[in-house]
Amino acid sequence: MEEDGERKVLVEAQQVPSLGYRAYPVLTRETGRIATENEISVSPTCLENRYYRIELNERGQITALLDKRHKRQVLQPGAAGNVLQAFEDKPMDFDAWDIEIYYQEKMRPVDQLVEATVEENGPLRGVLRLVWRFLDSQIVQRLTIYRSSPRIDFKTEANWQEKQILLKAAFPVAVRATRATYEIQFGNVERPTHLQPAAPRRGWRESAVMPEAYALNYPPEADLARQNGSGALRKRFSFARLDSDHVILETVKKAEDEDAWIVRLYEAKQYRNPAIHLDFGRPIRKAAACNLMEEEERPADFEGHRLIFSINPYQIRTFKVWF
Repeated sequence: MEEDGERKVLVEAQQVPSLGYRAYPVLTRETGRIATENEISVSPTCLENRYYRIELNERGQITALLDKRHKRQVLQPGAAGNVLQAFEDKPMDFDAWDIEIYYQEKMRPVDQLVEATVEENGPLRGVLRLVWRFLDSQIVQRLTIYRSSPRIDFKTEANWQEKQILLKAAFPVAVRATRATYEIQFGNVERPTHLQPAAPRRGWRESAVMPEAYALNYPPEADLARQNGSGALRKRFSFARLDSDHVILETVKKAEDEDAWIVRLYEAKQYRNPAIHLDFGRPIRKAAACNLMEEEERPADFEGHRLIFSINPYQIRTFKVWF
């Protein structure tokens, strides 16, 4: 594939260990090519994979989004999604910060689509490039679907030249929810939705929203290395791995004042657990619970390469570990 004028290799890296790495062999063209069935279809008016069928109109707006797994339309009947909207933004005070409730009274749709180009059409992902013009500004969006992930990406870049005008994207989904949960650092907060739709009815705790968000914000890094037959590194390795999906390992860093490592975790789903296991890739010599200033408070329990601790709802735990 080509990206930003460079030829690159797109790899679907499966089963990469937590906070670790995995080596994949790279086959040359002479070695042979493994045939891959293309399950992705992309055109200027329709994108489709095993998860969704997305239909667009001549303005680049989504007119139908069929969720194949749940056999339902995601958008409200008769409504369009991914609709760019420009609002007049003239607050009473603090122009750079405040957004007044009355901003919604003056809205103009951004619907002058000047380009719809298929950039990728499988087999691992499909990308449709959309370009809109609005006054003196240009908005470029890459609408992306994947072969093995139900995530839909809207990578949007705006060369925004307007003053006192807000730009938003509207997705009127067919979901009834009176409250929504918003993530904040080391936790979340629940607020009324008012006019805005929110998360699916089954609840954010049971959904894959959090791991998908981390996958989006912290994608794995890749590097091409020559094979070293005498190398000592394993083909796959995990520095740290948790046995619970409601605890997030948020920080791993060197201690400020000594030869130790700091790990910071938090409980993210309002659950209580008396025995969380954090497995490291090497035996632990010593471990201590500490505060945010890395000051030791008491010894921590561990067995071999496993740190064992309890956690309460929304609690932050910090440990100092020696290997």
